[in-house]
Amino acid sequence: MVTIEIPDILAEVYGEEARARGMTLQEWILEAASCMPVRVAEPPDEDPEEWVRRFEEWVESHDPNLPVLSDEAMSRESIYKS
Repeated sequence: MVTIEIPDILAEVYGEEARARGMTLQEWILEAASCMPVRVAEPPDEDPEEWVRRFEEWVESHDPNLPVLSDEAMSRESIYKS
């Protein structure tokens, strides 16, 4: 068994949804999690140093001049506007 901590507000919202379905919060979370696709990472066939080289090449391939989102754009308040 694994214990996770979730913010109180999510526990409240998810708990309401669970009760509406006649479930406990744990049952609801387990059901929700079971619907998520699981992707198992395959170990690289190549040498770890080659993998790091290719990863760094990929990182460097991105345009460093792309605009950065402001703190406001990334704030919880701007994502969940009332």
